[in-house]
Amino acid sequence: MPARAQFSDEAYVKKGSVTSEGVGGDSIPLERVDVVIMNPPFTRQERLPDEYKSKLADRFKQYSDVLTGQVGLHGYFILLADTFLKDDGRMAFVLPATVLRLQSLEGIRKFLVENYRLDYIITTEQRSAFSEAARFREMLLIATKTKKGLNVSKCLFVNLKRIPVDAADSDFLADEIISSKSTSQELDDADLSTRLVEQSQLKISTENWFGKISTQAAESLLDVCSQQAGDKLQTLQTLLDSRKGKIVRGIEHWTGKPVSVSSAFILSSERHAMKKDDRWILKEAGTDSILVKDRLVDVEASVPKKALIPALRRPAGLQSIDVSDDLDYAIVSRFTGDQYFFIKELVEKGKNLSNYVKKWREYLENRRTKLTVSRRFNLSAQNTSAMAFYSKSAIAPCKMFWAIRGLSDEDAKILALWFNSTVNIAQILSRRAETEGAFMGLDQYILQRFLVLDSTKLKPEQREQLIKVFQRHAKVKLPSILEQLRTKNQVRRAIDLAVLQALEIKGNHEELLDSAYSSISNTIEILATLMKEGHMDE
Repeated sequence: MPARAQFSDEAYVKKGSVTSEGVGGDSIPLERVDVVIMNPPFTRQERLPDEYKSKLADRFKQYSDVLTGQVGLHGYFILLADTFLKDDGRMAFVLPATVLRLQSLEGIRKFLVENYRLDYIITTEQRSAFSEAARFREMLLIATKTKKGLNVSKCLFVNLKRIPVDAADSDFLADEIISSKSTSQELDDADLSTRLVEQSQLKISTENWFGKISTQAAESLLDVCSQQAGDKLQTLQTLLDSRKGKIVRGIEHWTGKPVSVSSAFILSSERHAMKKDDRWILKEAGTDSILVKDRLVDVEASVPKKALIPALRRPAGLQSIDVSDDLDYAIVSRFTGDQYFFIKELVEKGKNLSNYVKKWREYLENRRTKLTVSRRFNLSAQNTSAMAFYSKSAIAPCKMFWAIRGLSDEDAKILALWFNSTVNIAQILSRRAETEGAFMGLDQYILQRFLVLDSTKLKPEQREQLIKVFQRHAKVKLPSILEQLRTKNQVRRAIDLAVLQALEIKGNHEELLDSAYSSISNTIEILATLMKEGHMDE
């Protein structure tokens, strides 16, 4: 545990604005307090000047084992509150909900769970945040500074289904929350839902507490599978290690380079062109070449197939799991008439492009894979139909995907089903990095810890059944994920039933899935509403 800061009788701080250069105004005596209530700045560490971060590191050196270089300003304020709090004192904070999940803040979570009784963690589903004009999820954290009874204490996770309208309403909701905690009675009514979690459980799961505020039916489905599946479920990183595979981020845009995504990518269809830099569209495919057109100017060009590799521009708009017949292309070699596909000014100046094109090709080849997983996505969007995509030809995906390399063809197909299953949607809601409502992301360290099906632990007939389901349904054009859940889509149900059967999950699969579909779709709709509220507040 970090050493406590010691205050002398003469300790004081000056009034006024505090900066890295100094402070101003009259002095204020420093003393320990019973309560700290705070809505600290959420400034990300990337926006803090290096000099300022150095001063923070020096002033909080007694917490050096808690802090990493990636902690935002709010992390330091949590520790500042600890410095001033008396034993048995209480802190009450407004914090970004990412405090519950970000890897950079795991040290803070470990510090809190070892030195504080976590009393309440409160979120709301009426809008994205308690603060005005905030577009990201916030929470209220209330904790008591003590080490007594931590092994038997419980934290109450609260989801407010509405924001109180006045002081009297706030008192009413507060009484409901306090009553739920004191009587150990979990609630789920029109005003709020509550969930008691043992602090001992939080202590052994500091890598991610975010799942405690996710939908309980989603958590139930995930818990049932993880508890009953045994070694059939492994973390993705464990599976990849056993196959000498790896996760690689997709292609960056190479902005300003002679060759880039905007200059050298050819989209399979105009409906995939969603931005101004989506220039080239496939018009006609021949035996040895393809005819492409520039959607911005009246230009057509023929590109030999030997100068191309299959690629994927973005997940939005892809309607099937198997995208083998819906691939984009990337130009990776020079050819006669290629002047349209490189920065015109450099070509006109006679710039030697050979080295650029060679590096570009190597860069893309190092990302080719049969399985891609979406890295950034909007679960509520009409054009989000799947979370992972298979191709029989190895493809080079752009940066909105993770390339999962080193898998056999069978593994790629089985994992494509798994990543698109409702069990995995529940996992995403539990472990995601929520950036804005239903728009969220999977950072690499999150994806590495995801549970996935390990085909080597399945019986031959279980693998065979999964491959049959893939062959039957992977090329079917799907509606949005949200629509699939709302309507209990037949393809989604077929995939989910095959997954549950492969995991040998006990009980009524139909009832388990129906409950999850209803709850998860409702959660996604709420997240979509939070996005709209955030934009309205802005």
